[in-house]
Amino acid sequence: MSKVDLNVTVLAYSRYDSFKKVIHQCEKNLTKVTVCMDAPNSDEITDQQNKITELIKTLDIEVNLIKRGSNLGLVRSVLTSIDEALQRDDHFVLLEDDCLPSDSFFSYMSKSLTQYKHDTNVSSVCGTITRCPFNPWGWGSWSEK
Repeated sequence: MSKVDLNVTVLAYSRYDSFKKVIHQCEKNLTKVTVCMDAPNSDEITDQQNKITELIKTLDIEVNLIKRGSNLGLVRSVLTSIDEALQRDDHFVLLEDDCLPSDSFFSYMSKSLTQYKHDTNVSSVCGTITRCPFNPWGWGSWSEK
């Protein structure tokens, strides 16, 4: 299976065990990934983030690690990460550290982001089947939408 070149950001904070599964799927399926970590607000979270940082050093994938200098909180962290991703490319895919993608997720997102890029009826694509009008568990969009 060939690896996908996609602008993926993983939001990591304090869930080392689930992050490990997510990042290994990224390593298996992507050429590169960005990991954003909001600043910790406790010693326990600092310990979890140190474990995440050490794991990243062992990966066989290009990782752009962004560690926040202050705690932005969930909403600002997500919005800031999206803004940063769109400075790198015209699209983004966002995963949280507990959102485990399947092997087909990344190729599906790549194809969907290409297919619907100019479709004005589509503002985002999602890798999860749900009846919700918007689903934040593995989704992507474009800079012009």
